[in-house]
Amino acid sequence: MNIFLSFLIAFILSYLLVPLIIKVAIKNELYDVPNARSSHSTIVPLFGGVAVVIASCGSLLLFGSSYLVVDHLWLILALLIIFGVGLRDDYMGVSPRNKIVFQLIVASVLLVIDYRLTNLFGLFGIYSLHPLISYTLSALVIIFFINAYNLIDGINSLLGGLTVVATLSLGYWFYVAEDHFFTVCSFSIAGATAGFLKYNITPAKIYMGDSGSMVIGFFMVVLTLRFIDIYTTSFPDILLSDRIIAIALSFSFLPIFDAFRVFIIRIVNKKNPFHSDRLHFHHLLLDNGYSHSKATLILVSGNILMIFFALWCESLSSLSTLIVMTLAASFFTSMLTRLKPKQ
Repeated sequence: MNIFLSFLIAFILSYLLVPLIIKVAIKNELYDVPNARSSHSTIVPLFGGVAVVIASCGSLLLFGSSYLVVDHLWLILALLIIFGVGLRDDYMGVSPRNKIVFQLIVASVLLVIDYRLTNLFGLFGIYSLHPLISYTLSALVIIFFINAYNLIDGINSLLGGLTVVATLSLGYWFYVAEDHFFTVCSFSIAGATAGFLKYNITPAKIYMGDSGSMVIGFFMVVLTLRFIDIYTTSFPDILLSDRIIAIALSFSFLPIFDAFRVFIIRIVNKKNPFHSDRLHFHHLLLDNGYSHSKATLILVSGNILMIFFALWCESLSSLSTLIVMTLAASFFTSMLTRLKPKQ
């Protein structure tokens, strides 16, 4: 019952908070002003992420407080840091360098409470990781996740749709594993994001902003690391350990692949990896005549297919699964880039 209520309360809180935030944003002229790479042509209020964070945390504290332990207080500290950076960026801007510095601080907080990769379970033939490699790789993964979700927030409903799918999926597996805190956490985020989506569907009345997208990236990397940990330590027989990495990454495959692809292209072209352009999946779809709604439907559906593929291909290892998923996504990208953009 608490699971359903955590989703419902988070949904209601978010649904009621967003209109208030829209009014405040309009009154104080807190808008996202379109530029050359924007996917919209009119000014739209920002700070929708504030509603998502308040609603999800409120529901989590209401239904998950009895499961709190000391480590969760460190998670709250890390959350407040990344939320504060996102708020400042939405209000007056934060340079990419300063963002990375604060994201590194957040990663350090997570590493202190041992939220890290200690084993790759046969991926690339690697199993147990040396502590130095474990901490370094984990820090990079945390920072990458936060930025991947931040970058995918480019068209109406896309980030929200991907988040609802991923958190509901992870929430189910936490429920199976009887991890009550992270079950409530997952469903609270899903409910809060679903409540926000009502106002982010085309034509969008508000955008989530960095205060939401970076926090969601933070939540997603925490949930992913916890998923890997609980299913390889407490419940190793429920999912085959040699597939756990691919399954964990499938929940966020689209943001991960899109960010990695764009970073590589920019680096090859001798540009800053954080340079703004129109190379993301959603930009390619829009440039080829798809509406925000159709582009979002295609991309969210694609990520759902990746999740099903990773879960049900029991005969494949993590590496084989990831190769197939990457080839499928690469083929999709190739098809989009070959199409002539519609004017």
